[in-house]
Amino acid sequence: MCESGIASFRAVDAASLHEGDEARGPAGLLVAVHAEDEGPCPQVHRGAKGRGPPRREGVLASRPVEVELAAIRQALEFAARPGCALHIVHVSSPEGLALITAARAARVDVTAETSRITCC
Repeated sequence: MCESGIASFRAVDAASLHEGDEARGPAGLLVAVHAEDEGPCPQVHRGAKGRGPPRREGVLASRPVEVELAAIRQALEFAARPGCALHIVHVSSPEGLALITAARAARVDVTAETSRITCC
């Protein structure tokens, strides 16, 4: 949901989520988001640029769990509206999954997938 640095994957705010929901229209498509809050993202990503290929440790350090949780909360608030359907990609924390599980129990139409980082 924050700026990715890739033109075809622009940042998404609450207004963009609503536009996406309207655009999916009667086809019943999902709105899918990668949950990273825009707030701290630019500073975090700016500090990592120009240091060569990203290393696993650097990527993890540049994305504190609260960045993901803030975005998941925002997306779930959007998805709680009647008729919305949301899919959250690459959930990376147990806390994020707990938020999604609680929303599903409250009948929010949300699905998710997890990302897994394996270590040697």
